[in-house]
Amino acid sequence: MKLKIAFFAVLVVVISGRTLATPETGVARLSFRDQRRQALAASESGDGLFEAGKSQQAADAYMEALGLYADLSKRHPQLSAKEVKYRMNYCQLQLEVIAKKSGVTPTRVQAAEAH
Repeated sequence: MKLKIAFFAVLVVVISGRTLATPETGVARLSFRDQRRQALAASESGDGLFEAGKSQQAADAYMEALGLYADLSKRHPQLSAKEVKYRMNYCQLQLEVIAKKSGVTPTRVQAAEAH
């Protein structure tokens, strides 16, 4: 059941990201609330994917969440700064755990290092 929920969350994030992304930022001008929900969904899907043994997909989901949280902190620094910082730290820690356990790094990081 958790795997189905995680898959659905990933699907929602991917679909909404493609539909709402803007060329200049890669992130649509969502409200604080909607973007926070999207970031949380990405983080939770990372948790589900990691539990399912899908380290690469989990790392990518955590990177997606980090990007959304970073944009949130820039666009709305006064709103929920503690929460955003906490969640960014959580995603970073999860990426470190994944890297230590499986040697996997996020796809976007790998692609950037290749250039």
